[in-house]
Amino acid sequence: QFNMAPLSFLLLLLLQVVAGSSTPRNLTLTRYLISQEEYPSAKCLDGTPPAYYFRKGVDDGASSVILFFEGGGWCYPDDIQQLCTPTTSHCTANCHIRANSTHGSSSQYPPLMEAGQIEGGTGFTSGDPNKTAFANFGVAYARYCDGGSFSGTRTDPDVALNGTGPLYYSGKYNLDAIATELLKQHGKFTRIIIAGCSAGGMACYLHCQPVSEFFMKELPGVDVRCMCDAGVFLDVPTVTGAGNVMKTRFYDLADKMLTKPSLNPDCVAKETDWRECMFSETSLKYIKTPLFAMNSMYNFGEWEMLPPPTNQSFPPDTTAAASDWKECWPTTSGLTAQTYAHCNATQRQIIAKHMETFKAALSPVIDDTTPHGGWLSSCPTMHCQTGFDPVVKINGVNLGDAAAIWYFNRTKTKIVDGSFPNNPTCPHSH
Repeated sequence: QFNMAPLSFLLLLLLQVVAGSSTPRNLTLTRYLISQEEYPSAKCLDGTPPAYYFRKGVDDGASSVILFFEGGGWCYPDDIQQLCTPTTSHCTANCHIRANSTHGSSSQYPPLMEAGQIEGGTGFTSGDPNKTAFANFGVAYARYCDGGSFSGTRTDPDVALNGTGPLYYSGKYNLDAIATELLKQHGKFTRIIIAGCSAGGMACYLHCQPVSEFFMKELPGVDVRCMCDAGVFLDVPTVTGAGNVMKTRFYDLADKMLTKPSLNPDCVAKETDWRECMFSETSLKYIKTPLFAMNSMYNFGEWEMLPPPTNQSFPPDTTAAASDWKECWPTTSGLTAQTYAHCNATQRQIIAKHMETFKAALSPVIDDTTPHGGWLSSCPTMHCQTGFDPVVKINGVNLGDAAAIWYFNRTKTKIVDGSFPNNPTCPHSH
């Protein structure tokens, strides 16, 4: 009697091979430390070498890679909040304290990272075909340890205002080394996506054009595009008398970290004050490389309502709400349909105006004549969105699908939400 078991097993194995699922893909990323012998100016805040993590692409993505800039806020050389403790929310704004964290030092970077440990790891950079159309792309995850969105070019060490140090502001040298080593270590790519989230999203805007030009010079014919997540922090004054908090902060980065050489040369040449090029919205005006913007139009909009500083000359902690806003927009990402019910008429006008200001700032993305695309929601509680939440939609389209349509179909994808609080798919919308 013929035994069917081996045949059935072989048939099952054949079907698995045909389906491409015989060997589960290893989605672990491996650490690559930058050699300071080869790149002596590349340093984290504390002087340790910068690093990136890499996972190669497969199948139709074998020669494709997402260079993703990690986020994590900024630190400010002129910050005088020297007495805060590491458990205080604003402490990493202090470069001395930040230098002792993973956002200022590579000393605690593990040799491996899993997909779920990196930004976008539940979507864009997950490697999971059920979650993203970019699943087969390789990922180069640039760890963020310079405090200035990969922008500093200062070579001499600084000393914190409390006398501690040394501190190194070498973000551009870190980025240059990572981009160079990416090509040297992992071969030629035919498609490169420059991406990032939050402070890494800001780095995506600031460095999209210079870095894409570097890749196009080194790899003639390569397709380079940028996909920037939650990287727009508006250049607007507060409505509370605190002044323009972000201008003060970003100008501090520009002046003390010497960021000018790292910024888009066209922006630097044409803006009256080159430090304005530290703002994503200003840099965007000079970006020729096709870019896809992913952002909530109310992302960190509460910074427009920060209370004036009290016993310090530097702008206040960005987590505190002015007293008259505590019921309407109480905390970071705290504006919800429920809190909006407590906003008075003036506050509602300010919130509506903020959205219009944001759309004006992102006009190069929205303009139908540009190669850029975007998915701009009115969900205030959403910051980094490369996790590709399938539930949140604008006009029936979620972010993951919008990004894929723009990238793979090369169609004009400029999806802009209506005013808050009218999108029922937003978190806390009921």
